[in-house]
Amino acid sequence: MRPAIFCAAIFALAEPVNGAEWRIVAVDGFEALGEPEIRFDPDGTITGSTGCNEFVGRGRTEATSLVIDGNLALTRKACTDLALTRQEATIGTLLQGSIELAFDPFGTTMTLSRDGTSLALVTGDDPVRSDPSERTAMPLAFNAPYLNVQGLRGNLNLRNAPSTEGEVVAKITVGTMLSNQGCQQGAEHDWCEVQTLDETPTQGWAAAEYLQPVSAERRADEGLFDRTGRLSCKLGGNNEPLDCDYGVATDRDLAVLTVYLPSGSARVMFFADGGFAYHGSANATVETVEDIVRVSIGDERYEIPVSEVSPG
Repeated sequence: MRPAIFCAAIFALAEPVNGAEWRIVAVDGFEALGEPEIRFDPDGTITGSTGCNEFVGRGRTEATSLVIDGNLALTRKACTDLALTRQEATIGTLLQGSIELAFDPFGTTMTLSRDGTSLALVTGDDPVRSDPSERTAMPLAFNAPYLNVQGLRGNLNLRNAPSTEGEVVAKITVGTMLSNQGCQQGAEHDWCEVQTLDETPTQGWAAAEYLQPVSAERRADEGLFDRTGRLSCKLGGNNEPLDCDYGVATDRDLAVLTVYLPSGSARVMFFADGGFAYHGSANATVETVEDIVRVSIGDERYEIPVSEVSPG
């Protein structure tokens, strides 16, 4: 789908911004998902991708600021998961109005920031740093229990050693979820030892640049939880509380709670920073009393410890 282009005056972008392609490598200090990028053309046109949808707009530089004129026009493709949706919202919110612009002394990295939100960018031709100690942040893949193959058009090579010289033991398709067995930094690539989740697991090393943490939403769908337990629930107008099994998957500031009902069905609820956010069906009423979140959905009642639906 082609984004609609709105009318605006043409403003020139100053060096070293103009004519450059920049990769967004971090959003609010977290490693970016997908392949988000921004291009600044000399005539003031700004185009790019949030990692999900493409955008276009116009802007100009003023001293140490980047000024976006009007709103960016954005395509409307559905993002693959909630984490990408939230990343897109963060990028779209930041790229409005006047944005603080900062370059490093060598002109290969740039930071855009506004109202406590920031994007870290590197030029499209920025070379891979050969010394791991020069890297400013550990890739998110290093600390994630499950990883998703992303960011390449073909299959990902799984090797018997953390090196491009290692023998290829399997080829993994984009979108495949893997168990993380541990990661390490290398001279040209970072590597993670991963294992497939099928009945006959295959284990090997994959380049970390093509691995992204699996979102809490997808892990909850797959039944891969960070913690499990039982909580108090009342169902169908029954005043006698039951113990319902549950599982929680967390992701940054989000927690996805899946409650398994005696009927065999499941109720999925989303929490942000320990507070109830939404669920997928009827309207809910919510109250928090001390350290318990009480959620009522129709004739269902749930008492959920805040500690269980807090990130981390």
